[in-house]
Amino acid sequence: YERMSTTVLDAYLKRIVDSYITRIESILAQKVQFYVMQSNGGVVKSGLVKRKPVNMLLSGPAGGVAASKFLCDLIGLNDAITYDMGGTSADVATVIGGKLSWTSEGSINGIPLKIPLVDLVTVGAGGGSIAWLDAGAALRVGPESAGASPGPICYGLGGTDVTVTDADLLCGFINPCYFAGGELVLETENAKRGMKKLANTIELSYEDTIRGVLNVVNSNMISAIRLASVERGLDIRDFALIAFGGAGPVHAAALARELKIPKVIVPFAPGVFSAYGIMVSDVQLDYSKTNILRVGEAEAEEFVTETIEEFTAEAKRELMMQDIEFDDAMLLPSLDMRFVGQSYELNVSYNGLEAAQTRFHGCYRQQYGYSLPAEAVEIVNVRLRVMAARAKPKPPKVVVNGTGKPVGYRAVLFEEGREKIPVYRRDDLPLEHEGAAIIEAKDSTIVVPPGTSFSVDLYGDIVMHIA
Repeated sequence: YERMSTTVLDAYLKRIVDSYITRIESILAQKVQFYVMQSNGGVVKSGLVKRKPVNMLLSGPAGGVAASKFLCDLIGLNDAITYDMGGTSADVATVIGGKLSWTSEGSINGIPLKIPLVDLVTVGAGGGSIAWLDAGAALRVGPESAGASPGPICYGLGGTDVTVTDADLLCGFINPCYFAGGELVLETENAKRGMKKLANTIELSYEDTIRGVLNVVNSNMISAIRLASVERGLDIRDFALIAFGGAGPVHAAALARELKIPKVIVPFAPGVFSAYGIMVSDVQLDYSKTNILRVGEAEAEEFVTETIEEFTAEAKRELMMQDIEFDDAMLLPSLDMRFVGQSYELNVSYNGLEAAQTRFHGCYRQQYGYSLPAEAVEIVNVRLRVMAARAKPKPPKVVVNGTGKPVGYRAVLFEEGREKIPVYRRDDLPLEHEGAAIIEAKDSTIVVPPGTSFSVDLYGDIVMHIA
C-alpha cells in the first residue's frame, strides 16, 4: 500500500512541479546551477526532481537537519538533536556520529510514503498553535494552528484564539516592538484580553494560564524529542540540542533543562537555517529494489551484485545529467536485513554478503540489547546511495568586539515568578554571560532562563550551558 500511495502522489505532483520548476528555470535562464532540496537530506539538479517530485515532499525540514549536520562538522560535534520550531509545527531529528539519521518510510497528511527520508519526528507545536480545552476541561495546545492569517491574537489580523506566540509575548519573552526586527508591532493588550478570557474559563490566574500554555506546548515537544532519542536507546545527556526556526530558540533552554541536555546551540541565522541547509547539502541519489531472499540461498549474492551494478549504471546517467563526473561521486551500497518472520529491518552497509550478515547481528544487538545468532537472516531491500560533494559557503569567523551592553531590561515571567533581566541584541553581545537574559535578533529571539549561561563561539553561534 505504501508503494502505491507514493506512486499516486508522485503522479499527482508531476504536472504541478514540472510547470513550477520549468518556470523558475526560464527565469534563471541558465545563469546559475539550479538545485532542489530532497527529503533525503541531499540536493539534485532541477531536471531530475521533475522526474520524481515526490522526493521533495519533506524537503524543507530536511534542510534544517542538513544544516545542523554541517554545523556539527564545522564545530567538531558528533552527536546532536535538531529542533526546528516554526509557526505550525516542531520537527525533531538526530545527528549521530556526525551522520544524519534516515528512514525509508514516512507520511504526509496521513498518507504513507515509501521513499528515503531524513528521520523526523513532527509534532503540531508552533508559534501559531492554539490553546483549547478538551471534553474534560483540560488545557491542550495544538495541533490546530492559527497560521499566519489571521494568526495569533497579537498580530491584530482578526485572530481570536490564544496561541503560543501570545503566551510568549505576555510572559515577556518577545519584544512587541522588535518582532521580525520591528516589521510587525504586536498588540499586547489584545493578547492580554484573550489570555484573561481563557484564564476565566479554566479558573486559573492570568499568570498561571500563561505558564500553563507554555508548559503544555513544551511538554508536547519534549515528548517528540524523547520519541526521536531516548525511546530509541540514546543517552541524550551526551548530546547537544541545536535549536532553530523562528520559535525554537525561545523554548529550547526549557526543553533542554527538562530533558537534562547539557548544551543548547543556537546557530547563526536560526530563522532561515533550513534554507542555509539547502546551500550546504551535497548531491544525493538513492536507489532501492525489493526482493526477499534468505542469506545462504544460491541466488542471493548474485541478485545483490547484479542490482548494485544496475543502480551504478543508472547513477552514471543521472550524474552525467548533472554535469558530475562519476569518479567524483561516492557509492554507498547497503542492505535492509531482518530475521526471518520479522516485519522490520535494519540497514547495514554492504561489501559482501557474509560481512553484511555479521554487521547485521552486531547492529541488532546494539539496537535491541540481544541477538539471535541461530536464526536465519533474510535480505529485504538492496540500496545504493550516491553522493557528490558541492562547494559549500562556509560562514566566516566572527570577532565579538561590541560593547556587550544590554539595550534594556525587561520583566520576564519564569516558573519562579517575574524577574527583571537584561536584553541584548545579537549583533552586540558579550563573549560570555552568567544568568538569565533575552537575546533579540531580526529572525528569532533567544531566551536564556535563570541558572543558565551563554557564550559566543567562533562562528557567532550562541551556546547555552544548562545547569
